[in-house]
Amino acid sequence: MQAFIAPEEVTVTTAQFSRHYFGKSVSADLPLDRVIIDTGGEGLLVQKALEEQQKRLMKPEGKSEGVAYATAAVEAPSPDGRMRAVSEKNLLAWPGLPPRLGRISTRLVGDGLHRHEELAPLPLQLAALTARNPGKRHFRIAVVAAFGTNLGDCLIGMTAIRFVAETLRRSLPGFLLDMLLCTSGNPANLDILGHEPWVGELHVVGPSVTDFARYDAYFDFTGLIGLPRITEMPIVEWFLWWSGLDPATVPADRKRNILNISWGAWREVAELLRGITGKRVLFNPRASVPLRSFPDDQVVGFVQKLLDRDADLQLVVDRPLKLKHPRLFDLSEKINSPQKFQALVAQVDGLITVDTFAIHVADAANVPTVGLFASIPPDAYPFYPLHHGMLVPGGTELPAYRKFKVKDAEEWEKIKDVYTLAWAKLDAGEVLQELRKRMENVQQAASHQGLRFYHAPHQPLCYRETLSGRRLPFENPSAIWDRAVMRQGNMARVLLKPGGTAVVLAPGQSTFPLLLAEKLGCEGKLHLFEPRPLRRTLIGMDLLDRANHVDVSWYDTLPAKSEQLFIAEEDALCETTPLEWGTLKKKRTLKALAIDALELPVLSGLFCFAPMPHLLALESAVETLTRTKAPVICSPVMSSKEIGRIAAFLVPLHYQCWMEYLDQREDGPMMLVAVSDQIKLEGHRMKKVVLG
Repeated sequence: MQAFIAPEEVTVTTAQFSRHYFGKSVSADLPLDRVIIDTGGEGLLVQKALEEQQKRLMKPEGKSEGVAYATAAVEAPSPDGRMRAVSEKNLLAWPGLPPRLGRISTRLVGDGLHRHEELAPLPLQLAALTARNPGKRHFRIAVVAAFGTNLGDCLIGMTAIRFVAETLRRSLPGFLLDMLLCTSGNPANLDILGHEPWVGELHVVGPSVTDFARYDAYFDFTGLIGLPRITEMPIVEWFLWWSGLDPATVPADRKRNILNISWGAWREVAELLRGITGKRVLFNPRASVPLRSFPDDQVVGFVQKLLDRDADLQLVVDRPLKLKHPRLFDLSEKINSPQKFQALVAQVDGLITVDTFAIHVADAANVPTVGLFASIPPDAYPFYPLHHGMLVPGGTELPAYRKFKVKDAEEWEKIKDVYTLAWAKLDAGEVLQELRKRMENVQQAASHQGLRFYHAPHQPLCYRETLSGRRLPFENPSAIWDRAVMRQGNMARVLLKPGGTAVVLAPGQSTFPLLLAEKLGCEGKLHLFEPRPLRRTLIGMDLLDRANHVDVSWYDTLPAKSEQLFIAEEDALCETTPLEWGTLKKKRTLKALAIDALELPVLSGLFCFAPMPHLLALESAVETLTRTKAPVICSPVMSSKEIGRIAAFLVPLHYQCWMEYLDQREDGPMMLVAVSDQIKLEGHRMKKVVLG
């Protein structure tokens, strides 16, 4: 994994995304929120945008400083003033980086990048992860560069990760996997990865190093085709092995693919094929790179041989050919998306293809297939019972054998002629013979349930319904919070009257605001300070549903005499608790608003919940409390010292202060109740706070 920082401000806009990068000259002061983790290709796009920007500005130096690859661990600048490119090992110098899972791990076993030689290190890593986070019930895990750039790699990667997810389910109380896709990948990869309930968000650009800290752990597939052993085993087994599992323990049928096809694409393709009677075979001559593609000047002759050798063959193509034949059907203008291509592969009777993605799709749909390979070993997909791989004659001796692609166009020009000659020797009769064998044995794969229909991509759960209101989906239950809400609710029932006015600070969930709305009635007024946008939205939805009679004023800030406050951000898909502003490293800036600035004519009660600093809020309400003598309830208060400081502030304002242990432990959290010293209060189960 690597990261980069743009040396100056620049905006990148592509068909998939638009993003503005805040520039920073490389120096010892490196802002982590501007250092971007590159999941694959984003840094190159930024580099290109910088070069184009400098051309537009006609800078005299005429040369971009370039994207500086860097880590959160600040290294000394190189002599030319640019930051050196550094490895993932250097990213570990920042303590906020989450641990890595899989064949190479970090922070769980030893220091630095640890290579695991044991067969299945993932279960032990997950045990270490839970020990590292005692009491945690929900883990959010990133899959970096998931799973390469090509459609086929993503389809197989999902096949493997489904089994990995079962391991996670056995080891963790709960989890979600966020897919951080390669920026330069096929846009349709989003669709392939977006249909499992344990998939969270799908990102096509990398997070900042600060944002990446939201994850509890991550898998890393950066630089997929250059990673160790990727050409030494079937790719699905490699994904399992790299994720930290022993592929030999995974049943063969679990190494076959699952395909999600929309009904719309399926019906449209079915209509195209309806008029083609007989044995419909799709011929697909184009792969993602020239190395694996059927040479253009050889395709027509090969197709003619196929048609001549089988009089019953109805040949379907998804690319135009310079050939006319009554049994050749060109659907190239209609098959204009990966979704329709998948539906086409799934509905033909047989497939002859050079495209590995088509092979993987055909496996999911139980379609007999002959795969034609120029550089891939013919036994590359041993778990597909209806697939037969054929290497071009002499393929093992050709210069790019066992390679996915060659480095550049210049290298391809040097070797393409020998591949053209090899393709010319391919026997069309042998190809048809092998396809017939698979078509005769189609029933052996019929039990494989690899095809699923869908109407829309899966969307992660944003909230859940409970009897007491909407909740963020992964709230960690807290007896302290529940007790604080219950006791504040009991006090509100005693202290408030219908038609009153209440101020609530950081209510966190809907239970308490709903209770106040019921108590205050149609004439009541409710002032809610809640800076956490997600919680504010859910509380607002519940009040609209259940208590739209009450007059509510919302404040998306916090009360304080200071001008600005800083709080941690919160993410709905991470584990959350109302006792914290948020668990992310990223901070939000709030423009504080004093309670006195509200100029409330009356106040019936001030209710303050942690994590709001209670004393900070009360100091912003001196005039209001002096004038109204409104009851003040604060909880949970975590220490007797804090109780003393609050009481020392309120007593001079002519308040009497009482406290109660929320869980009946003298070393546990407390609730403070303050009322006018003119009121006679019988403190049932409460203890009066005496200063000095």
